[in-house]
Amino acid sequence: MHLPAWPNTGYSYTKGAVRSSSEANFYAFTPRVSLAYDFTDDIMFYGTYSEGFNGGGVNTNAVGGVFTSYTGEKLIQIEFGVRSMLFDNNLRLNASYFDGTWEDIQVGEALVPGQITQQNAGEAEMSGFEFDALWTATDNITINASAGWLDTAYTNVGAATTIGLNSNFAFAPDFQASVGGQYVWNQENGSSLTYRLDYGWTNDYVTIQDIRLQKVQPQYGLLSGRMTYQPVNSDWSYAIWARNMTSEWYQQGGFGAFLGGVDQGVVARPREFGIQVNLEF
Repeated sequence: MHLPAWPNTGYSYTKGAVRSSSEANFYAFTPRVSLAYDFTDDIMFYGTYSEGFNGGGVNTNAVGGVFTSYTGEKLIQIEFGVRSMLFDNNLRLNASYFDGTWEDIQVGEALVPGQITQQNAGEAEMSGFEFDALWTATDNITINASAGWLDTAYTNVGAATTIGLNSNFAFAPDFQASVGGQYVWNQENGSSLTYRLDYGWTNDYVTIQDIRLQKVQPQYGLLSGRMTYQPVNSDWSYAIWARNMTSEWYQQGGFGAFLGGVDQGVVARPREFGIQVNLEF
């Protein structure tokens, strides 16, 4: 099957007495091929090749009286992995490796103060490894763990002017991990108490791609817990919970315009406690 190539979107129009309009279409063929092999009844290996596409557009805010355009972006990725259920289905263990190339990346740049303009960076590469495990240790105890390693870099900045060559993606820490455990205490009358504790770790990362405004969020860990009471033969359940129990301070976004004395960001929620009542019907 033959599809037309992306049209040339390098056009612009200016405001004037006569109203102007422009139109652009974007096409892409994005195949996905996946192969799986059942090594045993409990272990499956797989490999996948896939492509993704996001169309371009026109900036609605003029720069120097011109409405600039940006073209579509494309992601090409391969992934290899294993899915397994081991030890009489008491241990679920999954792992995967991926490697991708991101072409004509769309990035927002503050070319004019207070105004974001979409541009196309040239190319970036990313790769990573991740695993997750869930172990049913006993009828009452389950333990889960997961971890992910990520490597990202802009290998060609293209038309972008505020991205550093070989810099990492924003909000892309090179390591994240979590571990959790749950214990179910079954009462003699048929009711139950469930105790759960989770801890997650995130390495440091930048919160914006613009090298002029970049701010680093330091590494942090979050601890949360929950206790749930389930009465016997009841559709109701009751829980008390706590999030960010150590009251870690971290930002979920923002930028630092330090020369102007500005450090802006969205601060995450502090330590929280709550009571929850659920009804199943």
